This record gives sequence, C-alpha cells and structure tokens, in this order.
Amino acid sequence: MRLKLVILALSLLATTALQAAITLPWDTPKPDTLPAYLDGSMMPYDFSACDPVPQWPDSLRPVFVAYVARHGARYLSGPKKVDELEKILAERTKAGKITREAKAFYKYIKEVRAHSDGNWGALSPEGVREEKELARQMPGLFPALGKGLSNIDTRSTFVPRAMMTMYQFNHEMMSLNDSLEFAAASGRQFSPLLYFFDTDTAYASWRRGGEWEKVYDEFLDRHVSIEPAQRLLGDNYTNNKRRLRHLTMQIYGVIQANRASGLPAPTTAFMTVEEYRGCWLASNLLHYLRNNISPLNSSAGAAAAPLLLALIESVDKACSPDYDGVALQGWFGHAETLLPLFSLMRLPGCFALPLNWDNLADEWRLQEITPLGANLAILILRSVTGRHYAAVRLNGRTVAPIQGAPSLLPWKQLADFWREQVRVAGN
Repeated sequence: MRLKLVILALSLLATTALQAAITLPWDTPKPDTLPAYLDGSMMPYDFSACDPVPQWPDSLRPVFVAYVARHGARYLSGPKKVDELEKILAERTKAGKITREAKAFYKYIKEVRAHSDGNWGALSPEGVREEKELARQMPGLFPALGKGLSNIDTRSTFVPRAMMTMYQFNHEMMSLNDSLEFAAASGRQFSPLLYFFDTDTAYASWRRGGEWEKVYDEFLDRHVSIEPAQRLLGDNYTNNKRRLRHLTMQIYGVIQANRASGLPAPTTAFMTVEEYRGCWLASNLLHYLRNNISPLNSSAGAAAAPLLLALIESVDKACSPDYDGVALQGWFGHAETLLPLFSLMRLPGCFALPLNWDNLADEWRLQEITPLGANLAILILRSVTGRHYAAVRLNGRTVAPIQGAPSLLPWKQLADFWREQVRVAGN
C-alpha cells in the first residue's frame, strides 16, 4: 500500500511538471508589461531618477527661480487615432474577416474611447499627481518658497492642459505656504513666447512638411514592423507596406498613452518589445526632426529665441542690486515649446547633430528631455559679495549647462553663452 502511494505521488508530480512545461493550444500566455521608457513622449515623469538638491556653500543664498515646464500627464490629445483604427476594425468585423487578436484590440479600443470621451487632451489624474509632487519639491530647491512672503508670477499657453498644469502647481505651493502671493495668466498673448511652433511662420512651415518627411519615411521602412497591423487586420487586408507601417504607428500612438491616462500599462498583447521599440525609435526621430535644431534645419532655434531672451531678462532683473520682485517666474507650455528651447540652450542630451539617423537614440532620447511634466529650473544664488551664480536643474537632475564647465557657474558667463546661441540662431 505504501509503495502504491509513493508511485501515485511521483505520478502526480510528473504530471504537474509536464503541465507546467507545456502550453496547451487553448492556453493564452500572460502578456508582459512593455518598458515605460518606450512610451517616449507619453512617458510620465520619473521621480525616481531625480537627484537630491545639492548642498550649496553657506556663502550662497538662493534668490530667484526661472522655471519653464511642459504640461503634466494627459489623456490622448484627440480621437483621431482611435477613430481610424476603430473604423477599420468595424469594417473587418462586418466583413467577417476579423482575427482573434483584432477582436481583443477592438474591445480595448472601445475601452480607450469610453475612458477618454470628455477628457481628450485634458490633464489626467496622473498629471495632477505629478504637478503636486513637483511643487512639493520647490521649497527644497528654494527654501524661501516654503516660508514667509514670496511673490510668484506664472504664465501658460491658452491650451487647457497647460493652464491646468500651472494652476495645479500653484495650488500645491500655496497649500504648503499660504503666505505666497500669486499672479497667474493664460492666453494667446503669450503665444509668441510659448506657442511659437505655431506662430513663427518659418518654423511652422517646416513642421508641417519639408525635407524631414523623406528622412522619416525611409526610417520607418527600416525600423517599423508591419506585423502588428497584419496580426490585427489579417494578411489579406492590404499589400501596401507603407500603409501597414502607418497603422502600426497608430496602434503605438494609442497604447503608449495608457500609463499617462490612467489605464493599465501597455503589454505585449498587441506588440512585442522589439516592435514597440521600433515604433519608439521612429517617434523619437520624428520629434527630433520637427522640433529641434538639426542638420536639416535650424528654424527651431530662431523660433525659441524670444523665450530664451525672456528667461535671461527675468534673471537679469532678479540680479539687480535693488530687486524686490517675484521669487519664481514660471512659464508653462508643451513638448514643442521645450524641445526647441533646450536645443537652443545646448543643454546636455538636448542638442545633437547625428551623422547617421539610425544612431540618433544613442545621443538624443525624447523621454529623457520632455517626459510628461518635464521642467527646467534655473536657480540663481547670490554670494555675500553680491555676485550671482546659476545652477540648472533639468527634470530634477543638476546638469552642467555649458560643456566642460562646472554645474554651478557665474550667471553672467551662462547668460553670455545663451545670448551667443541666440545670435547664431538668428543668422
């Protein structure tokens, strides 16, 4: 009897092991979460990557912050991608040509629409959380904002998510110190500074179409797979590979927004990691070509020059001996505001002139420059002798704003460097 029990136990163990090793035809492997950094322009702010605020010498006192930021995490900007994919899936369903994977994606698309209707382009709860946390960090950077009376002057574009970002940021700072005095304004009067990617004629024309389109299309052919679209729509949908690559990018454009909008993180249910990475590479190049100083065009720098000069002017005022103005001057805009600006400023990792487009991601990565909630803080410190120094924080990390120079340097040296970049951009 004991021997029979032992044999039975061994048999059960063997069966369990065999079942664990074999995926039966009706089993569906659990999809893996796709890496967050491949969300690119829709990656939420990574607070874990922030550096501690440096300990300044006792002889230096923070006196002013110039702050420029992108809006926080948002829902999909509009229904265009969802509409296109949903229409095709509806047609395939009606024709009886929908794949099993397409049925799952069709259901997902409907969930995205239900989640987003009434919220297209709006700041999401994740975006609100980001701005609260960013505001909580400001007193650590500039202690005067956490105690006593200080004046704050902030401006944003007319776009609701940028306005909401500014007000959430201000609201949280006031909740920490109700002695703060705020002036906040939004509107099209600030478009030449913050929405210049639309108001600057030469730059807007480049962004709508130019030599970059051919570069981008050829890059898509090399890096973006047609397989995600084929798996959804079937091999008999179309033989046009460019059309299929476009649809693959539309699929990417929808699922990359999951984390930012509050949906579950995107998984390998509809794209493999390598397919998702190919789309990220293409998106990374597209943002670079349209929004940066590049070997093809430099109009982005000229368009961003007024904003950089406004930043410099605000700091210069704060450095005057009898200055008694705002403690923080803030500008709130978009990725398309910050990318040209940071490129013009030659900030580390934000300016690149690649010799080979395929290698762009080795030196320029969108999600490290303008994640959702991206920000630049220029902190001005006054010495006991009255000299002013500048420290630059990009997305919560202290950076050296001039290659080869220290991270803390005389403000005049930095201002002269940036003015020179403006002069070059205007030629």
